[in-house]
Amino acid sequence: MKQQYTTLALAAGIASYPQDCSTGRYVSANLFPTVTVTNAVVYGANIGVNGSNQTLRLDVYAPTGDAQTDRPAVIVAFGGSFISGTRADVADICQDFAKRGYVAIAPDYRVGFFFPNEATTIRAVMRGAHDMKAVVRFLRKSVAESGNPYGIDPERIIVGGVSAGAISGIHAAYLDQDSEVPAVLVPEMPALGGIEGKQRQSRIQQ
Repeated sequence: MKQQYTTLALAAGIASYPQDCSTGRYVSANLFPTVTVTNAVVYGANIGVNGSNQTLRLDVYAPTGDAQTDRPAVIVAFGGSFISGTRADVADICQDFAKRGYVAIAPDYRVGFFFPNEATTIRAVMRGAHDMKAVVRFLRKSVAESGNPYGIDPERIIVGGVSAGAISGIHAAYLDQDSEVPAVLVPEMPALGGIEGKQRQSRIQQ
C-alpha cells in the first residue's frame, strides 16, 4: 500500500494519529476555543451521477489564533449511502478536530440517486474515492504552489468520514493497484481516469 493516504473512519468517534500530544494539542477537546471557517473553496470538477458537470467545493476549519503552520489535515466526508448528504453534515466533527489543533476539511463528493446493483454501487464508491484523492491533491498543491494558505503539513493528510464517506476514504487509501479494481468496472476505468480519477483540478484560491 502506498503511504500517500491514511484512513480514519469517524463513525465511531475521534481516532488517534501519531503526533506530539505533550502540550495537549490533538487530544484536548477545547485547546482552541474558536474556529475559523473558510467556506465553499472550489477544489475541482467532474461528471456527476446525472451525467452533467459538477463543481466540487470544500470547507476548511482551522483553530483561530494558532501560529503553527504544519498541522495535520483531517478530511471528513459526510455520509448518506452515496445518494444524499452535504458537507455541512460534518460541521460539528470538523469543529471538534479544529479545536484540538488539526485543520479539518469537509468536502463535497459526487452523490445522487442511482438504481442499486453491483456495477452502479461500485461506481458510486469509485466516484467517492476519486473525489477524496482529488482533495488530497488540491491540499498538496496549495502547499507547493500557493504558500500553504491553510497551514497544513502535506505529508500528514488523514482521509476519512462517516458511513459512505468513510467507505470513500478507505478506498482512496487502499485501492492503489489496477489489479484491485473490481472486474465489473475494469472496462470503464480508462474513461474514469484510472485509479486516480479524471478530476479537473481547481486553481488555488488565495
